[in-house]
Amino acid sequence: MAISFVVEDGTGKTNSTSYTSLATASDFVALNKHETDWSGLTDGQKENLLMRATLILDDNMSWYGDMADSKQALQWPRLGVFDKSGTEISSSTIPTFLKYATAELARMFNKEDRDLDPDTKGFSSLSVRSLSMNIDKSDRRHVLPESVIRQVAFYGRVKRATGTIRLGRT
Repeated sequence: MAISFVVEDGTGKTNSTSYTSLATASDFVALNKHETDWSGLTDGQKENLLMRATLILDDNMSWYGDMADSKQALQWPRLGVFDKSGTEISSSTIPTFLKYATAELARMFNKEDRDLDPDTKGFSSLSVRSLSMNIDKSDRRHVLPESVIRQVAFYGRVKRATGTIRLGRT
């Protein structure tokens, strides 16, 4: 079953799947003069990238404030969130920063799959004859690139992986 592309417009839709429209995303991506890959995608491919970016943003951010309606599909619109000038963001809109962050993340996902496990996952060290490498597990990139984090960090807390703890009975 295909998921429909439904843009959240600030009304708290129960079936929305993206924070931004194709037109807004394409306008934002066009600002990057070095971007050429986006224009070669079909509308369906762009929609899929925007839906994935929306999901990844909501999964990786603890947004400030509260959801405007408990029945809405996405985390935005929200109540009690303020912009950088101290003005409350209307709970009947999707703010521009979020539309642009969604477009930027979709653009990045078109270039590389940022949520794949790193090639060195599971290694603590690697040796071949006299060559030895120690893997620094603390330098793993986050699924959200810095260009996106800079756009959204004022409006919520970026979730970081904390690892897992194995529980057992004795």
